[in-house]
Parts: sequence; C-alpha cells; structure tokens
Amino acid sequence: MPQPLKGRRFAILASDGFEQEELQESKRVLEDAGAKIDIVSLRRGRIVGWDVDNWGQEIRVDRGLDEANAQDYDGLVLPGGFGNPDHLRMSSAALRFIREFFAAHKPVA
Repeated sequence: MPQPLKGRRFAILASDGFEQEELQESKRVLEDAGAKIDIVSLRRGRIVGWDVDNWGQEIRVDRGLDEANAQDYDGLVLPGGFGNPDHLRMSSAALRFIREFFAAHKPVA
C-alpha cells in the first residue's frame, strides 16, 4: 500500500470525552498512509473517550501540551466528542497550540 505521508508527523489534540471513533479512525488512516502520530492532551497520562452514548476506552497521551510544539508537526487533528471541544476551548494553551497551526498554514482537521 502506498504511504504518501511517510516521514510526516501529525498531532491529535484531545482530552477526556473525545469522540472515540473520530480519534481512532483518524489515527488509523494517517498511520496507514505512513504518518507518525502523537496524541497531545492537556495533561500527561491517559484520557478517556466517548463512545456513542457512554464513556469509551482510555488512550495513552504521548505529549502534554506543555511539551508539544506545533513546529514539530505537519498537521493537526481535532476530534469532536462529548467534552473534548469544551475542554480545549477553555484552555489558553490548547488555543495557542491550534492557532500556531493556522498561522503556519498547516492543515487542521
């Protein structure tokens, strides 16, 4: 299978309540295309997803926002979910991280 994103690196910015399918499917598609993925969150450790109408699976965070740098990534994925958008919207660090992608004209999905 061709890997058009080989050598590229993407951040998926998520917090508790991320839409499980949106994060997992985005991660799978990008990895299948050859990209390396970092799950970035407001804190280190693990975050828990939202699966249709209840809490879903936990996922390991690769980098906390305090150690993530938009310059290290080729693009950003922002999954929706039960609480994820609200948590990110209320975080000045998350908003700064997201704005850096737009300022650099990098893809944000």
